[in-house]
Amino acid sequence: MTNENDITLEDLELVRQSFQRCRTHAEFSDIFYDHLAQQSSEIGPMFAATDMVKQNELLQVGIESLIDFSAGDANVEVEIRRLGVLHDRQHHATRPELYPLWVNALVATIGETDSDVTPEITAAWQRVVAPGIALIGSYY
Repeated sequence: MTNENDITLEDLELVRQSFQRCRTHAEFSDIFYDHLAQQSSEIGPMFAATDMVKQNELLQVGIESLIDFSAGDANVEVEIRRLGVLHDRQHHATRPELYPLWVNALVATIGETDSDVTPEITAAWQRVVAPGIALIGSYY
């Protein structure tokens, strides 16, 4: 069974289980932001004045929202759209071409923090986060 984005129930389950394993890794968010900063010299300065403790919490909630959005949770669409506005030209000014770098950093982090990661799980992550990332980026 798939939805309109060809995301299967198996994809969603693989990603949810993977995220649960990743979340047990105490350094998950730090590893993610290290990978993100390595994607482009432009990214690190974007977080210079950021409360990273709070940002780490927001990252976890954001990833959960991306997963729930792909699962068809209509209630979480409001949150994804709010993130789109927050990152648009008038706010954080996150250009759409930076979002694939965010996904690259996430996949690299999953590779380091999910003890059971496989190419199938990595591909499922990419499929599952894609719709929400596309919607957020469309607000730019």
